[in-house]
Amino acid sequence: MDTFEMMDEDHSRYATEYIGVEITDEKLEKYFHKYDYNYAGLLDYFEFCDIFIELGDVRKQLELRKVDVPSFVRKKTLRLMLLDLLVEEERKERRALVCACTCSRLFCLRSVPYT
Repeated sequence: MDTFEMMDEDHSRYATEYIGVEITDEKLEKYFHKYDYNYAGLLDYFEFCDIFIELGDVRKQLELRKVDVPSFVRKKTLRLMLLDLLVEEERKERRALVCACTCSRLFCLRSVPYT
């Protein structure tokens, strides 16, 4: 399960601990409601990214992803860099999931005998 999938009203505490963010329940609830743009009661990937970028250590996240981070760069630039990486990671993961599902269906079709 992706971290962002854990970030709903029932699992948000676990998700914040998983990504290394310490936050009070009250503050977490405020962020949740602030970034739940469509009021669905759960966060989509982009809503989660907004919270993650605001609360997390952006420079550290970029460095963990092997990005050469300049010493003097605006925080806004770092946030955009991380957002681009997060979106690309999500695209790759979705492609892999589609491929896995497609391969799985093909295997199932091959294993069913023709009658």
